[in-house]
Amino acid sequence: MLTFLSIKNLAVADDVSLEIPEGFTVLTGETGAGKSIIVDAISLLSGARAYRELIRTGEEKAIVEGVFENLPQETIKLLKKMEIDVEDCLTVRRVILKNGKNRTFLNERLTTLNQLEQIGRTLVEIHSQNDQIQLLNTENHLNYLDKFGKHADLLETLKKQYLRVVEEKEKLRKLSLSEREKNQKIDILKFQINEIKELDLKENEIEELLEKKRFLKNIEKVKEGVREANEVINGEISLFETVTKLNRAIESLSDFKPGFRTYLKEIENFLQNLKEIDIELGDMSYSLESGDISLDEIENRLYQIEKIQKKYGSTYKEITDFLQKAEEELFLLEQLDFKLREQKQKVITETKQYLKYASALSKKRKLTAEKFEKQLVKELKQLAMENVTINFNIDTLKLPEQEEDVLEFPVSPNGIDNGEIYISPNVGEEPKPLTKIASGGELSRVMLAIKVLTENNPGKLTVFDEIDTGIGGETAFYIGQKLKKLSEKRQVLCVTHLAQIASKADNHFYIEKIVFEGRTKTMVKLLNKEGRIKEIARMLGGDKFSETSLNHAKELLGGIDE
Repeated sequence: MLTFLSIKNLAVADDVSLEIPEGFTVLTGETGAGKSIIVDAISLLSGARAYRELIRTGEEKAIVEGVFENLPQETIKLLKKMEIDVEDCLTVRRVILKNGKNRTFLNERLTTLNQLEQIGRTLVEIHSQNDQIQLLNTENHLNYLDKFGKHADLLETLKKQYLRVVEEKEKLRKLSLSEREKNQKIDILKFQINEIKELDLKENEIEELLEKKRFLKNIEKVKEGVREANEVINGEISLFETVTKLNRAIESLSDFKPGFRTYLKEIENFLQNLKEIDIELGDMSYSLESGDISLDEIENRLYQIEKIQKKYGSTYKEITDFLQKAEEELFLLEQLDFKLREQKQKVITETKQYLKYASALSKKRKLTAEKFEKQLVKELKQLAMENVTINFNIDTLKLPEQEEDVLEFPVSPNGIDNGEIYISPNVGEEPKPLTKIASGGELSRVMLAIKVLTENNPGKLTVFDEIDTGIGGETAFYIGQKLKKLSEKRQVLCVTHLAQIASKADNHFYIEKIVFEGRTKTMVKLLNKEGRIKEIARMLGGDKFSETSLNHAKELLGGIDE
């Protein structure tokens, strides 16, 4: 339960703090006083997204902080899993910054918004007028039944199996090419493979051809260089002979000056290099004389390679990788019939398992529906709908008998059922779809009754934000009683405009908007007995208190003395 709430610089709430007691608490005040800010703050504590527009004008940041005590076991398990220290309570803090770099803290540890959302779902539920819109969507009716029946584990198993079926069906879809498409793809792949193989490209061939091209394009320069080098090395005054003479002379001098010995190694290395240069020059001379490949042949080969490069990759590796993938894809396509049969069987096997879980869930739903109908009628009778009749209609898809039918069966994460609540508010009328015949007041009561039946976590705070819109009188009185009863199991906070509901609360906060030093600000005050009487009287008859409205307020509050 939420025991403390602090709000700083959130919209018109510059500095608001609330100690929130157990039981049933109401928030009342004039329209626009700032009641929604309290709900917004609680939403932020439970993981709602924060926007810088929420920051009070002129401020750099807004801070919302809440302390939760008597934590549900689900919350404690999640916190331990997140490695967040927790003892008797949890402090949640949201810091909203103007620069957009917001911060979220759980027990002073910086956390992510996603983690807060997970924790928030276990701590807070907020119900608003939008819940009636959800009730008008029949897709949600089955969700209410599943919550009531506690089918969460089986539903989770079913949803995981549903994803496996979807995955296998997607693989089948990719394999299921038409015969014409398959043959076209095979022809294209064969052409690409043959084109690459006919080229017979060798590793490093491109680099070697480019080097030969440079060599042949500069043939005259090469010949002149070879001639000059040969003359120097093997001419009349041979460089070999000259260096050899030098080597002998230095060797003889080294007997008299040992320092010369260091040069002998360098001269020997130079002689070795000369021999290698002489061999290379010989090879180049042979190449020049043999003419083993012409410039035209090289350029033609490079042209053929360039055509392949434009299609399949600029390097030898890219081209060979493309070839390998094309050969693998061709193999798969040529084996497609076998693969298709194999994949179809996988889809059938996974779908049969899905149908097993879905059928089990369907049986549970039908058994649960009878209990749900009885309990919902019981709750609605306590909300002044004495003659109501409820039917929960479940339509179940026919299970496939043949394997081909299994293959085409439309799977859904929610199983094989469609459910819808039918209602008859009056004696003698047959039940009809709730979405078509229920009034606004009836929808409010049905929604509240469903919440009472489906939500049973004593550690949670349940917030009802103006769910009383469109109702009044006796209906409001019964809704107040129901909220009071609900608060026996959990903490309930309700924003209301109706005195009948506010009078049933254990705690009553009055919210007002004032102007102080040229700025508007929201104030929150916990009302005492006298304050409650006056506020209930205001809600009954406006700002001017009459003796009648004050007496009526006392009656609603159970005869409280001023």
